[in-house]
This record gives sequence, C-alpha cells and structure tokens, in this order.
Amino acid sequence: MVKHTKLREVPAGTTFTVWDHRFTVLKQDEDRTFVLAAEFATTMPFRRSEDEYKVGYNDFRDSSVRAYLEGPYMDELVKAGADRNGDILPLSIDLKSPDGQREYGFDVVSAGLLTLEQYGEFWQLIPLLDDDGWWLASPYKTPNRSPYGYSSSGATRAFLVYSDGNWYLNNCSSSYGIRPALNLNSELLVSWESEGDEEGCEFCNTFDFGAASYEVDKYGARVLLAGGYNGFPKERQLRFCPVCGRELKNNDEEE
Repeated sequence: MVKHTKLREVPAGTTFTVWDHRFTVLKQDEDRTFVLAAEFATTMPFRRSEDEYKVGYNDFRDSSVRAYLEGPYMDELVKAGADRNGDILPLSIDLKSPDGQREYGFDVVSAGLLTLEQYGEFWQLIPLLDDDGWWLASPYKTPNRSPYGYSSSGATRAFLVYSDGNWYLNNCSSSYGIRPALNLNSELLVSWESEGDEEGCEFCNTFDFGAASYEVDKYGARVLLAGGYNGFPKERQLRFCPVCGRELKNNDEEE
C-alpha cells in the first residue's frame, strides 16, 4: 500500500517520492537522510569540452556535472516545492582518488554524486537501471599527486557504474547518466510503497474519512469533520491516514 510518512520512517533501500521525483534511501541519520535518485536526472559529460578547469579535467568541483546539479536540477526541485535552505541539507563530498590522493579535497553542495567509496558501501541498496552507466564523483587519478597522473591520461578520467552494477572508468568527455545524491531533512513528508496491511490500522477502520477534510493556516493544521470528499475541492481532501499513513480513496476511486 502507499504510505505517507515522515522521511525518517522510510527504511534504507526503499524508494520514495517527493517533489514528483523518486529517490532511494541509503542511510538514516538523526536529522537527515542520505538518498540517491532512483532514475537519471539527465545524461551528460562529466565535463564538456568547452568548460575550463583550474586543477584537473576530472575535478568535480568545477565540472559540468556540478554546474548542472547546483543549477537547473536544484531549480527543478525548488519549482516542485523544495525548500533549498530547509528541506535540502549540505552534502560534503570526499574527492579522494583510489591511490589516496586528495588533491581535489572536499566539496560541499546541495546536490552531488556518490563517490566510489560510497558506492562500495551502499551498492546492495541501489536499484540497477537498464540505461547506460552513471557517473560517480571520484577521479581515477589527480594531475599533480597521483603517479603518472597526466602521462597515463588518468587525470582525464572519472569512475562510473554500469547497468549491471559493476564500476569502471572513462574519459570525462563521455556522456553518462546523472543520479543525484542528496541529504534531505528527515522530517519531510514523503510517499512510498509499503508491504503493510492494506486494510490499514484501527484508526483507519473506525474514523469516518468520508466526512473529513483539513485546513492549514498560521495557527497550524487541523482535520475538519464536515464536507469531506463531497463538500471540499480535491486539494483540501484528507488523502491519507495520519496514524499509519495509508493512502485513502473516495468512493469513485475504488476499483
């Protein structure tokens, strides 16, 4: 059944919907939830050929991918209802290369990519996609600290994940999918598919939702015991149980 609950109640490995986007929970912390987009947001090069760089071609900090995530992608979420300063929390990305070099340091963003190390930690929770691979933030090598970083073209490559779940690397000018990673406020109200009881809880089966609606004003939110589905417009109808989160349907929606 479809449940509507706070994000902190969604188990790791579960996919949920918020702002008309689907994400998978990777980790629950005290006040934030680390999530990964369930689908590609777009497909693009890690760095477009016309985009200049300061240190290395595979440096996420001034990459084309980062510009997209912090620009058009975030604008899309905000337009759909996200509060960039409250719903979306800062995400720190460790841009370490596999040989242990941190020439690129750390980056703090609103939306980013998983690192190779994070993929290794969470891969069993991440749904596979039938599309081509998707970029990770981790560089293969860095230009000035990795052995033979430039002479081997290592500083032009970044890691990615293929459709079968294996990781590999490719030149940053190649186009692959973008699966944004974010830290979200755990108090967000989201919807998700649960294997719980379709019949709902005792409250669901006792309370007359057919005669209920709701209102929200400067004093808070409350349930109104009048009108309900027949007396209020759709946007004011009470659509889920406030106790167990079960999605509610009015009579003309029942199968």
